[in-house]
Amino acid sequence: MKHARYQDGMTILEALIAILILGITTTAITSLIVTGDRIAGRRTTIYTATTLAKSEIERLRAYEKSLVLPKDTLYDEVVNGVEYEVKRNWIPNDTISMNSTVLHREYSVSVTRKINQSVSVSFRTLQGYYGEPTQ
Repeated sequence: MKHARYQDGMTILEALIAILILGITTTAITSLIVTGDRIAGRRTTIYTATTLAKSEIERLRAYEKSLVLPKDTLYDEVVNGVEYEVKRNWIPNDTISMNSTVLHREYSVSVTRKINQSVSVSFRTLQGYYGEPTQ
């Protein structure tokens, strides 16, 4: 006797395999979406931190033609509900001659996200004064 195969539907084994493949595919796609969202959030945070650092460096540039030398500063800034810590420090340099008409000071500007300390940007910049020597 010949065995007739049931042609109208799936067997239980085929259905289980299809559900398994669907589950693996769904898990992989969900994982990719979560990873993409995490990368986009980090990119936005780094962009915002870089923009805050740029603003602080622009404040330093405003002092370039002034005899007033900016001091260290530390303050918090909130952008889109996210809190950042902005820190500016003067880096002492003993090689600068005070008799020179050109005076440069080196600063470090760092911006750190308060909630997630791993997101941080840091820059070093020169702030200079070109003018008459003061005595």
